[in-house]
Amino acid sequence: MSSKARDFDIPRDVLDKMCDRLGGYLDRKKSEKELSLDAREADVARREEKAAATQKQLDDWHYNLKAKEERLKDKEDRLQARESWWHHDYKRQKGPQGKHNPGGKGWR
Repeated sequence: MSSKARDFDIPRDVLDKMCDRLGGYLDRKKSEKELSLDAREADVARREEKAAATQKQLDDWHYNLKAKEERLKDKEDRLQARESWWHHDYKRQKGPQGKHNPGGKGWR
Protein backbone atom coordinates (compact mmCIF):
# COMPACT_ATOMS: atom_id res chain seq x y z
CA MET A 1 0.00 0.00 0.00
CA SER A 2 1.09 3.50 -0.69
CA SER A 3 1.96 5.86 2.09
CA LYS A 4 -1.13 7.97 1.41
CA ALA A 5 -3.43 5.00 1.74
CA ARG A 6 -1.84 4.18 5.10
CA ASP A 7 -2.27 7.76 6.22
CA PHE A 8 -6.02 7.54 5.60
CA ASP A 9 -6.36 4.01 6.91
CA ILE A 10 -8.55 2.89 4.02
CA PRO A 11 -9.53 -0.72 4.50
CA ARG A 12 -8.38 -3.20 1.86
CA ASP A 13 -11.90 -4.25 0.82
CA VAL A 14 -12.87 -0.62 0.18
CA LEU A 15 -9.76 -0.13 -1.93
CA ASP A 16 -10.59 -3.29 -3.91
CA LYS A 17 -14.14 -2.09 -4.46
CA MET A 18 -12.90 1.32 -5.64
CA CYS A 19 -10.43 -0.35 -8.03
CA ASP A 20 -13.19 -2.58 -9.38
CA ARG A 21 -15.43 0.41 -9.97
CA LEU A 22 -12.62 2.33 -11.64
CA GLY A 23 -11.79 -0.72 -13.76
CA GLY A 24 -15.44 -1.08 -14.74
CA TYR A 25 -15.58 2.60 -15.61
CA LEU A 26 -12.47 2.29 -17.78
CA ASP A 27 -13.87 -0.85 -19.43
CA ARG A 28 -17.12 0.99 -20.20
CA LYS A 29 -15.22 3.92 -21.68
CA LYS A 30 -13.16 1.54 -23.80
CA SER A 31 -16.24 -0.31 -25.03
CA GLU A 32 -18.01 3.00 -25.75
CA LYS A 33 -15.01 4.11 -27.79
CA GLU A 34 -15.03 0.79 -29.68
CA LEU A 35 -18.78 1.12 -30.24
CA SER A 36 -18.34 4.65 -31.50
CA LEU A 37 -15.65 3.40 -33.91
CA ASP A 38 -18.00 0.65 -35.08
CA ALA A 39 -20.79 3.19 -35.47
CA ARG A 40 -18.50 5.45 -37.49
CA GLU A 41 -17.46 2.57 -39.71
CA ALA A 42 -21.12 1.63 -40.23
CA ASP A 43 -21.95 5.27 -40.99
CA VAL A 44 -19.12 5.45 -43.53
CA ALA A 45 -20.32 2.22 -45.14
CA ARG A 46 -23.90 3.57 -45.30
CA ARG A 47 -22.69 6.81 -46.88
CA GLU A 48 -20.63 4.88 -49.43
CA GLU A 49 -23.67 2.78 -50.34
CA LYS A 50 -25.78 5.91 -50.70
CA ALA A 51 -23.11 7.56 -52.85
CA ALA A 52 -22.90 4.46 -55.05
CA ALA A 53 -26.69 4.38 -55.45
CA THR A 54 -26.73 8.09 -56.30
CA GLN A 55 -23.93 7.61 -58.83
CA LYS A 56 -25.81 4.70 -60.43
CA GLN A 57 -28.95 6.84 -60.67
CA LEU A 58 -26.94 9.67 -62.24
CA ASP A 59 -25.40 7.24 -64.72
CA ASP A 60 -28.87 5.94 -65.61
CA TRP A 61 -30.18 9.47 -66.12
CA HIS A 62 -27.16 10.33 -68.25
CA TYR A 63 -27.67 7.20 -70.38
CA ASN A 64 -31.39 7.97 -70.80
CA LEU A 65 -30.62 11.58 -71.71
CA LYS A 66 -28.09 10.50 -74.34
CA ALA A 67 -30.62 8.01 -75.78
CA LYS A 68 -33.28 10.75 -75.90
CA GLU A 69 -30.88 13.12 -77.64
CA GLU A 70 -30.05 10.45 -80.23
CA ARG A 71 -33.74 9.73 -80.86
CA LEU A 72 -34.45 13.45 -81.21
CA LYS A 73 -31.54 13.87 -83.63
CA ASP A 74 -32.79 10.91 -85.70
CA LYS A 75 -36.27 12.42 -85.73
CA GLU A 76 -34.89 15.80 -86.82
CA ASP A 77 -32.84 14.13 -89.57
CA ARG A 78 -35.91 12.27 -90.85
CA LEU A 79 -37.94 15.49 -90.79
CA GLN A 80 -35.16 17.34 -92.62
CA ALA A 81 -35.00 14.60 -95.27
CA ARG A 82 -38.79 14.66 -95.66
CA GLU A 83 -38.80 18.46 -96.04
CA SER A 84 -36.01 18.41 -98.60
CA TRP A 85 -37.76 15.65 -100.55
CA TRP A 86 -41.04 17.57 -100.43
CA HIS A 87 -39.29 20.70 -101.69
CA HIS A 88 -37.61 18.72 -104.49
CA ASP A 89 -40.89 17.01 -105.42
CA TYR A 90 -42.80 20.31 -105.36
CA LYS A 91 -40.25 21.91 -107.67
CA ARG A 92 -40.39 18.85 -109.95
CA GLN A 93 -44.16 19.13 -110.16
CA LYS A 94 -43.98 22.77 -111.20
CA GLY A 95 -43.61 23.25 -114.87
CA PRO A 96 -41.49 25.70 -116.84
CA GLN A 97 -44.19 28.36 -116.35
CA GLY A 98 -43.93 27.98 -112.56
CA LYS A 99 -47.45 26.60 -112.20
CA HIS A 100 -48.25 23.52 -110.21
CA ASN A 101 -48.84 20.38 -112.28
CA PRO A 102 -51.74 18.57 -110.67
CA GLY A 103 -50.96 15.41 -112.61
CA GLY A 104 -47.95 14.75 -110.40
CA LYS A 105 -45.79 13.30 -113.20
CA GLY A 106 -43.85 16.49 -113.70
CA TRP A 107 -42.76 18.19 -116.88
CA ARG A 108 -40.51 16.10 -119.06
